[in-house]
Amino acid sequence: MLNGAYNGVVIILCTPFYVTYLGIDGYAVISFWLMMQLFLLVFDMGFGATLIKEFAASSLGYEGSKLKLDFLRTFELITFWVAAGLAVLLIFLANFGGEYWFRSSAISTDNMSDILMVMAIALAVQFPSSLYASGLVGLHRHREVSLLQIGWNTARYGLGLAVIICTKNLVIFFFLQTAIALLQSLSIRRVLLSRIPSVVPYKARFNLNLIRRAWVFSLGIAATSFIAVAVTSIDRLMLTVMLSAEDVGKYALAFSAAGLIQMGIQPFYRVFYPKFSELIGADDSDILRDVYFDSCSFTASLIIPIAVVGAVFSSYLFYAWMGVVYPETILAFRILLISIAMSGLMWLPAAFQHAHNWTQLHMMIMVGAIVVGIPATFLAIEKYGLVGGAAIWVVHGSLQVTVELYLMHRRLLVGQMANWCRVVVLPPLFVSIPLSLVSLQFIPSDLGRWASFAWPAATGFVILVILYLSTLKSNKRVFMGH
Repeated sequence: MLNGAYNGVVIILCTPFYVTYLGIDGYAVISFWLMMQLFLLVFDMGFGATLIKEFAASSLGYEGSKLKLDFLRTFELITFWVAAGLAVLLIFLANFGGEYWFRSSAISTDNMSDILMVMAIALAVQFPSSLYASGLVGLHRHREVSLLQIGWNTARYGLGLAVIICTKNLVIFFFLQTAIALLQSLSIRRVLLSRIPSVVPYKARFNLNLIRRAWVFSLGIAATSFIAVAVTSIDRLMLTVMLSAEDVGKYALAFSAAGLIQMGIQPFYRVFYPKFSELIGADDSDILRDVYFDSCSFTASLIIPIAVVGAVFSSYLFYAWMGVVYPETILAFRILLISIAMSGLMWLPAAFQHAHNWTQLHMMIMVGAIVVGIPATFLAIEKYGLVGGAAIWVVHGSLQVTVELYLMHRRLLVGQMANWCRVVVLPPLFVSIPLSLVSLQFIPSDLGRWASFAWPAATGFVILVILYLSTLKSNKRVFMGH
C-alpha cells in the first residue's frame, strides 16, 4: 500500500512541473509514456501471473528450487526476445507517430519522432523487470519488491524531473529513463535469484515442458491482460487521434489523478492472489472464504471513501494540485474516479477467479466492455469532447460490478453475492456519502491552495478511521495474515 501510495504521490507532485516546463502538449507525451508502460504488459503473455502462481504453490525443498529456477530461466529468455522485438517495432512506429499521430503546435514533427524513438527503447529495456518482480511476489517477498520499486521510482521521476527543469528536453529525459530501466531490471533479477533457496548448486535451464504445463493458464492470463490493457488505453488512444494534444493533456490530468486509486488497489491483488492460490492448493475452503471476504471488505473501505471524497471535493483538489481548474477536466475526473472505483472493487474477485484457474469470465466481461465501449466512446468524444473519453470506463465498471460479480459468485461462492454486497459495499457507502456531503456544506469559501487540499484530506481521514474501527476484527485478520 505504501509503495502504491508513494508512486502515486510522486507522479502527482511531478505533474505540475511537467506542465509548467513542458506545456500541456509536452505533458501529453509524458502521459503517453506512462500509458505505454501499462500497454506493454500485454506482451507479458501471462508469464508474470504464472510465475507468481507456480512460485507460491511449489515446495520449499531442492526440487521446488529447481522448478522455480527453470521456470524463471524459461520465461526470461522468451521475455528477452519479446523485448528485443518490441524495441524494433516501437522504433519503426516512432516515425509514424511523430508525423501522423501526435498533433502538436509546440513540438516539431522531427523532434516528436526522436522523442518517441528514445521512448521506445526505454520501454523495451524496462519490460523484463515486471517478470522478476512477479517472481518475488510469488515468494511472498512483498516488502523487498516494494522497497526496490520505491527506490527506482524515486530515481525515475526525481532525476527525470531534474532533467526537465534544467533542459526541457524530452529526448534527454528518455535517454535517462533507458539507463534507469536497465539498472532496475538487473537489480531486481539479482535480488530474486538470491531469494530462491538452493541447498545444492543448480544451473537453471530452458525447459519447454514447463511451457506445455502452464500454457493454458498463461494464455488465459495473456488474453485477459491484452483485453484489460485495451480497455484501459482505448480512451487515450482515441483521444490522441480525434482531439488535439492540448485536450489529450487535459484528459491526462484527470486520468492521472483518478488513476491513483488503482495504485492503492494493486498491492491487494499482488498479496492476495498468491495467498488464494496457496489456500486452494492446501484445500482449506473455510479459511479461503474468510480471507476472501475480509480482504474485499478492507479494500472497499479504502476505495469507496477515496472515490466519494474525490468526487465531492474534485474542484478543490484540482485547485490545490494545479492552481488552475479546467471544468472539462473536473467532469472527466469525476466520471473516471467513480468508474475506476467500481472496476477496482473487482480486482480481488478477479484474483479469486485466477487462483481457481478460471480466466474466461473476467476476460469475457472485458470483451463486452470493448464491444460496447468503443462505439460509445467514439460517439461520446464526438459529442462531448475530452469528457466523452471516460465512456468506456463507465461501461467497464458497470459490467464488472453487476454481471461479473453475479456469475462469479454463482459458480465459486454459491449464495454469497448478497452477503458480499452487504458486508463489502454498503458500510463504506453509508459512511462516506453522508459525511462527505456534510463536510462540503461547512467548507469555507476563501480557502487557499493548501487548505483546499487539507479539508478534503481531513474528511477522508475521519471516514477511514470510522470504517477501520467499525470492522476492526476483520481488519486484524487481514494484517495478521489470518
